[in-house]
Amino acid sequence: MPVLYKVTAVVKSDTEYEYFDGEGNEFARVLKPPEHYTAAVVGCIGLTMHAILNKMKVEHQGIRVAGTATRTDGKPGMVESIELHVSVKAPELSEEQVERVKELTEKYCLIAESIRKGTRIDWVRVAFE
Repeated sequence: MPVLYKVTAVVKSDTEYEYFDGEGNEFARVLKPPEHYTAAVVGCIGLTMHAILNKMKVEHQGIRVAGTATRTDGKPGMVESIELHVSVKAPELSEEQVERVKELTEKYCLIAESIRKGTRIDWVRVAFE
């Protein structure tokens, strides 16, 4: 049975956001690696969307990005998908603008784009001292 990891990012400004767990509590513990992975995605999506809305000169009263990562069974496991639920308080946006913001966010979110295209990891040095 897959394991789920839920993380929500609430964007406060251009550089400030808070993370919450699946129950809506602010994280007061060390995140597990899949939670870090999910937090990177939801944080990047939120900040990217915030920047795009600012560039479009669209006023908003907040962005909330909730992500649920699904980890596969087996060893080694992997995150096979992340489901996103995005809420933006910007009632004046048309359906076309909403779709455009989504497209641009997908295109310019560094973390999501890196995951989609695959990131090479080069081990330069490992030292046990």
